[in-house]
Amino acid sequence: MTDIRREITFAELPDPVQQTVLQWIRSRLRSVPWTNRHVTTYGLLDSIDRDTGIAISATQLNQALVQSGFRALQTDSVRDPAQLAWNWNISIRSPYFSIPRR
Repeated sequence: MTDIRREITFAELPDPVQQTVLQWIRSRLRSVPWTNRHVTTYGLLDSIDRDTGIAISATQLNQALVQSGFRALQTDSVRDPAQLAWNWNISIRSPYFSIPRR
């Protein structure tokens, strides 16, 4: 039996959605060699939704960031029981941080 509530992977999303998310990542985020503990998956989700009109899950965003070459440090199970709010090697000098937030 197939669970219809199963979350689909980022790769299973429609191609236009994938391309929009990947373009958002490429245009707004820059990598650094270390993990930035101030940048989490959940911190980026609202911005993607607001900027693109696309609401994706934390898991799908994690997969998109990995696909884009970013590295994550998973949070511990005490701070994040679902372990979805990963920290990323994203620079605070990324365009993402210089865009005024509404």
